[in-house]
Amino acid sequence: MALKEYTKNIQSGEHAGKSGTVKYDFGDNLDEATDKFGAEVVFSNFRQHAVVALQNVISGALKTGKDVQEVVDKWKLGMAKPKKSEAEKLTASIENVESLEELKKIQEQIKARAKALS
Repeated sequence: MALKEYTKNIQSGEHAGKSGTVKYDFGDNLDEATDKFGAEVVFSNFRQHAVVALQNVISGALKTGKDVQEVVDKWKLGMAKPKKSEAEKLTASIENVESLEELKKIQEQIKARAKALS
């Protein structure tokens, strides 16, 4: 087991700008953490963080209109959400455009880019 440094910076409020750094040993792996804190504590903390991760997946599915259970069934804890491609980002941003003039500018940029690629 090894001590590692942990820092907390207070960003806002009455104590903004204060910072503290400590050295603490949580253990370097599951066995060490279990030896140090006990299986019940380790599992309890795991479950708390896993539930938050699951709730974030549910939230993402709701925001995108996807079937929540289907998304959760495909989800695996610890797996990073796949990043959107540039085309997916563009499509999502176009949905927020509110004027025809802006859409025409985007259309011209797409045409110019397509010409450059061909």
